[in-house]
Amino acid sequence: MNESESKKQMMRELGFAEESLRMNNTVLCCTDIPRGYTGELQAAYNPDSGVHYVWHTPDTALGSIARTVVLKGSREEAGEALRRYPLAGWWAEGVPQFVEMTGDGPVHLQTREYSAESLYSRNGDPATGEALARKRVVIAGCGSVGSQVAMHLARAGVKRFVLVDADCVELHNLSRTFDRSMLGQFKTKAVAQSLQLISAQIVVDTFESDVQNVETSFYDLLVPGETLIIGCADNRVCDEWLCRLAAQLRLDFMSAGFWPNAAVTENFVYRCGTEDHTYGCLLREAIIEDARAQHAANYVDAGSTARPNAGLGCNVQLGNSISAILALDMLMRGETGYHAQLLPSLSSQMLLFACTTNPALAGAEVGGWAPRPLWSQCCGLAPEEVCACPGHDARPDTPRMTSL
Repeated sequence: MNESESKKQMMRELGFAEESLRMNNTVLCCTDIPRGYTGELQAAYNPDSGVHYVWHTPDTALGSIARTVVLKGSREEAGEALRRYPLAGWWAEGVPQFVEMTGDGPVHLQTREYSAESLYSRNGDPATGEALARKRVVIAGCGSVGSQVAMHLARAGVKRFVLVDADCVELHNLSRTFDRSMLGQFKTKAVAQSLQLISAQIVVDTFESDVQNVETSFYDLLVPGETLIIGCADNRVCDEWLCRLAAQLRLDFMSAGFWPNAAVTENFVYRCGTEDHTYGCLLREAIIEDARAQHAANYVDAGSTARPNAGLGCNVQLGNSISAILALDMLMRGETGYHAQLLPSLSSQMLLFACTTNPALAGAEVGGWAPRPLWSQCCGLAPEEVCACPGHDARPDTPRMTSL
């Protein structure tokens, strides 16, 4: 008897004389379902493929693709339950078996098991995932930078996020991130929704305000040793404020942003407990000049002179991938067995990555050294001014710019 006939025989034994057997339909059962459990379960269902993912813990993030299914104690009870539920099952040799009610009658589905942790099965060492699950990432600024960096980190295994931003999703945001279903939402809420669609285990706290004016409960979430603050706003003043906060609370900090028209990704790191300079000390002149692109510089209005292209969503995605890798290195700093990818090779506290080879956008130094040595902005302070950061005797510290 071949497999098809064997399945038809099983269906006849269940009393379904008019069964319609669809060979590719599958139920994937999460191992979080207790053995022998009877009662309701939740499933994500795709009617095009006929595939169900079934698990024990309800997940409100799934919305319209979720359906309620049930496990019963016997095959007979499962057949009776099909009058109320679209999918019903029973236990056979420790593994649930399922039957679906369709317009063509009851259909027996193939069953396989999966673990919720298989989400991260392609990410390498499980110990890295366990360490990342203990970490918390604070992202201030949830636009085209912060939203994408958060998604990269969630897929790497980070499960706790704090998002801060006062802005809402607008039409121009769709060219780099978000989608039309999110228009008008607070960016924090839109990003939180996307993160929790990746995994129900991800916990997100959101604050719809500027980070300088955030409510006091925000500070209760900043735990030394497990928290990384990432500045992803569109101005240096915010990064300077966040780095000072991190230094005061003994936390690690990094900033992620772009030069005008997303030509160059700019990252800065402050490693608590080292001789690193704070952002405000090291980049004092740049903060005053605010050389990074401001919000109004991110647009090209109709009728204005077009700029050489570089600021496409794919350029932003490229730079944000670099930022996410550096963020992972910062999160795992000091963790045994983790092999950092970018952090050990930094010759300074900054990493500049040119997302274009066009010198009209990235400057004459594209592919070479950044034009301004960082040490002059700290140790070159006027005699009456005191350097507030730990690195009082810093040597000339020039960032390397890497081109495509």
